Amino acid sequence: MLELVFSEAAKHSMKIAMQNKNNPLFNDTKELVFIGPHLDIGDISKDLGNSERQQSLNALLNNRWTRNDLEKLVVNQRKEIDQLLRATKVGETIRIWKSNAAFSASAFAYVCYHLNDVEADIQVVSLEKPWHAGDDTMISYSHWGELASEEFDFVQADEEKLSRIEKESQADRWKALKEENSSLRAVVNGQLISVPEDFYDHLLLKHLPEEEFLLGDLIAEVLGAYPLGVSDFWYLYRIQKMIRDQGLEVVGSKNLKDVYQQRLQKI
Repeated sequence: MLELVFSEAAKHSMKIAMQNKNNPLFNDTKELVFIGPHLDIGDISKDLGNSERQQSLNALLNNRWTRNDLEKLVVNQRKEIDQLLRATKVGETIRIWKSNAAFSASAFAYVCYHLNDVEADIQVVSLEKPWHAGDDTMISYSHWGELASEEFDFVQADEEKLSRIEKESQADRWKALKEENSSLRAVVNGQLISVPEDFYDHLLLKHLPEEEFLLGDLIAEVLGAYPLGVSDFWYLYRIQKMIRDQGLEVVGSKNLKDVYQQRLQKI
């Protein structure tokens, strides 16, 4: 079996969890791959390795990656996709771990697009409702990357076979999203759609204090209040847009190495 996840954090936690020989969840697992970083944002009109995609993504992520980082990301993603396709060719079962977070829903549609003409046994484990961790504990997460490795000991993998109709539907969804090529995608009423860049801005505006505040504190508050799986880098990008539009201003030094430590206030 090949395990397919949609975040680096999920791959890291699952890799550690797989080392626990007492956990039967991964008894049949042979491979683990991570596909589709940040597919809810940025240019998706072409292949993930396309330079336009990487440049637009890096701009949205506050230039988080160096050129070498971007090249490494492209190489790794190509390897992971090749690994996935090889597994389908030899008849290996693919188990996809998805959630309703927009980045996961986007990556799921992307994978279905690439597997649309491939005959394979594909099982899906969806994180769509709270689940029991132990006898008297109920936990809710927005995506699999939020689980610590030891928490996979309590996961009940309620797998559902991916039907041909669902795979085709998801593939068509990705094709439409590529043509629309919005900078942002979100899950609205259970549907993955293109949305305007200011889609989440109202969450930031709702929590803006009247007095001075730390940029990082605002993002932390919004992330805690709305566990939607939205990247903190996206909120940072939108706050910086508000600064450029003169809705917010930086109080004090603008050249702090840690931008999250900037002090801001409403204008």
